[in-house]
Amino acid sequence: REPYENETAAKRAAKAKAADLRRAQASATFQIDGDPFALAEASAVVSGARADVDGTWRIKSAAHSFSATGPYTTSLSCDVPDSGATE
Repeated sequence: REPYENETAAKRAAKAKAADLRRAQASATFQIDGDPFALAEASAVVSGARADVDGTWRIKSAAHSFSATGPYTTSLSCDVPDSGATE
């Protein structure tokens, strides 16, 4: 017996599992100027850092910090960028 209904379903499951494994391999945190549009599950585009950091990251959580004595900042906790490859 096959665990999946057809080849398409098996490929879809394999891609989903591969994406989960990539996300589990790396994460990063970024502190940026305050951005009220930074939300969990949104994308963060990083550029100008270094080759293995630059790219589109998936935001796991965003913490907004307001202070009477300092600037408004946002801390982002992100998962490794998705490759975006499809077959």
